[in-house]
Amino acid sequence: MAIPYARATPIQRSRGHSTIRRLAYNTRSLLNSKRTGERFDFRGRSDLVASMTLMPAGVEAVDDAQVLWEAIEAASKRKDAALGFELVLALPKPTELPIETSARLAEDFVKRVIVDRHQLPATICVHAPHHDMSVDEAAEEAWGEHGGDSFADLISTSTYNLHAHVLVSPRRFTTEGPTRKRYTALDPINRAGLVTGRNWGRLWHHCQNQFFAEEGLSLRVTPNPPIPLDPVPLQVVRRWRRRIGNLPDGGRDRLVNAERERENQQLVRTIDSAMACFHAPFTRVELKSFFARHVSDDLAEELVSAAIGLGDCHQISVPSSSIEWFASTHQVQRELSVFGKAMLLGVQSHGRRDVHSIVSEGFTTEARQLLTQVFDAPDLTIVTASGAVETLVADMAWVAERAGLVPISIAHAAGHKIPKSVVRSPHSLRSTMASGGILLVDDPDCLEPSELQLVLAAALAGGNKLVLIRRKDSDWQRLELFDLLEVHAPGLEWRSSYEQAHSLVATRPNTPRSAIVYPLAGHSQAARPGFPKFALGPIGDIVTSPDEIATVTAFLLTASNELDWRHPSLLRDNDYADLARQLGALVNIENEPDQEWLSALEIEEAAFAQLERGPDQSELNDFEDDAGAEQPEMDADDFDDEPDDREGYHEDLNESCDI
Repeated sequence: MAIPYARATPIQRSRGHSTIRRLAYNTRSLLNSKRTGERFDFRGRSDLVASMTLMPAGVEAVDDAQVLWEAIEAASKRKDAALGFELVLALPKPTELPIETSARLAEDFVKRVIVDRHQLPATICVHAPHHDMSVDEAAEEAWGEHGGDSFADLISTSTYNLHAHVLVSPRRFTTEGPTRKRYTALDPINRAGLVTGRNWGRLWHHCQNQFFAEEGLSLRVTPNPPIPLDPVPLQVVRRWRRRIGNLPDGGRDRLVNAERERENQQLVRTIDSAMACFHAPFTRVELKSFFARHVSDDLAEELVSAAIGLGDCHQISVPSSSIEWFASTHQVQRELSVFGKAMLLGVQSHGRRDVHSIVSEGFTTEARQLLTQVFDAPDLTIVTASGAVETLVADMAWVAERAGLVPISIAHAAGHKIPKSVVRSPHSLRSTMASGGILLVDDPDCLEPSELQLVLAAALAGGNKLVLIRRKDSDWQRLELFDLLEVHAPGLEWRSSYEQAHSLVATRPNTPRSAIVYPLAGHSQAARPGFPKFALGPIGDIVTSPDEIATVTAFLLTASNELDWRHPSLLRDNDYADLARQLGALVNIENEPDQEWLSALEIEEAAFAQLERGPDQSELNDFEDDAGAEQPEMDADDFDDEPDDREGYHEDLNESCDI
């Protein structure tokens, strides 16, 4: 299966690390270190599939990777020098994707995201599975006649893991060799044994799906389960592998949380819980793969037909794509909520400040102009930036403190440097109050719509000012929802005078990340430009007219289950009235809404109110299971990238790589 596993490990001389040793291991060769004289021999392993060294544009290609890494070792003179880092990328099983195509997938990712974008050389080595048997043979040896046990297949896959090792240079290279200064933008942060920084797992997830789409493949990265499974300790996996012949059938319980596994099997049968796991549009094959992960193939087929036929997901029309794309009801509602909140923040001015006196000295002309505009603009500002963006974010935080606003940097999956201020994750905003401040989100295209929904809700509920900084050189696929928001929020351009922006990569075919920005398949496009293409009514009915979309959007703005708190000085009624006036203007209703539109609004509200109250004692409500039950928080593990039932695969990968 395709999984989003990507692990970054810093290579540090102070910890006894050597890039020559890592290169010898990855290339399965004999190498002698010129700097230390040490000899590293890994010729006994014969699982090397491909090896290549990629250099930035304009730099002469390197035939021998050791020449490159000896130059890096020589340029790093300190005894505690950082020698770059190593990425380990899990690749799809050979039965799903040919090994040669998987090697090309790894090369495409490294070249596009690391070498071309950041001008860093990298050496890629693809290793075949560390096992001589096929997947079926390994599964049979592990569990005998396992009768379609999905976990047995997963454990057998853990001994059959195709993966790539990527050594990334700590320095940019020019025609004259490595630069004197170390490049730190991609560095993993190693503190007390905990490695943080860029969320490579999520980035690898997006890039894999984009590659599959470009190749016309139906394969996709498997979504996380409704309930994350407890991780399997590495020592347990090692013990299991040593004692596989002696373990009784009950040994399986030591490697999986059976109770949570049963809960997931029950949840996906409700369909609604399964649909909440999808945070982007998906294909029919992807949906089938997700169900088959938890239930039998026959039942998975039935659940796919039920999910599509009963209206839990809807087909959208993606231009220039021959694949059928679907979006869940959950995602449509989240995006409509984001759209409404962004419109409202785009005209509110709780966080407006006059900072002219604060930025009058110590900033360049460009910086003064931008900072003044940001703090004098409404509560939501979208900045399109290039150049030294970290400096821009730090300047905003500094000005915010002196203007009486508490700066809060949203820690997210992009992993860029953040200023010294209060740091939050999007999911922490659900229960931790943030009020009277400025929320800075650097590179928000990395966020899922569900995370963006929380950020906007916290800005609205706490009277905060929100600044979203979109990078022109972002490593992340653009979130189309932002393109829609930019029509309704003040937009500013920023270009650093100190640093030339990275060259932009040509537009490539992308997998869709939004739903409402695309027209619904089979429906005429009734919505106006800059407006959502469709919405879902209170009983799952599809609406495409502007006034109906405006009605649903207005209701979703007031949803009370997004945050566990609300700022006491802000009244929900005022928020609703402001948004109603804006939506009315968008659908060409002059001044106050007319009686017909107001009547439609009241009917929709009454229907939603009935769903919230639940059924009467004498009447059965068909929607009780979907709308009345408390929904689990499905997106918490996605942002934090917590391990799930694939941990056996991950831990074995760690062991096999000897890291």
